[in-house]
Amino acid sequence: QRAAAREPVDLLLVLAVDISRSIDDDEARLQRQGYIEALTSPRVLQAIRNGLTGAIAVAYVEWAGWEYQRLVIPWSRIAGPADAHRFAEAIAEAPRISMSWTSVSGAISFSLDVLGASPYEGTRRVIDVSGDGVNNSGPPAEMFRDRAVADGITINGLPIINDRPTFGRLP
Repeated sequence: QRAAAREPVDLLLVLAVDISRSIDDDEARLQRQGYIEALTSPRVLQAIRNGLTGAIAVAYVEWAGWEYQRLVIPWSRIAGPADAHRFAEAIAEAPRISMSWTSVSGAISFSLDVLGASPYEGTRRVIDVSGDGVNNSGPPAEMFRDRAVADGITINGLPIINDRPTFGRLP
């Protein structure tokens, strides 16, 4: 029996969001609000419409240490404002969790699994990793980055940089 063909989209995009304890409330809002505004932006929606299929698929992942990654919002097809607003609302409504450690390697590894399980067939595959810390849990991030790049996957690093100390400590 032949496997069912997956629906084509122009892009498979995993939004991999750091929820480690070094992410304070302001940084958590920055990540979520940034994705909400980007996905609902008229310019982004126009770019989606201008693609070959006129649609992308997006999944929203949260990660912390090597032992913690979760798929918060499963694959969703975005082809217009209504789709984008539904996805944005799901981001806004997801409960905020904070966990220990920072594993960029875990984030990339888990995102590779999420990409592999997509019900869509993307012309391009991208992982956006947002976070504010170095890989201090799990194997070196380079192992998983190199695997992704060898498979033709683009990884975008979205660093959060501030001058505030982490874990609520005062200067």
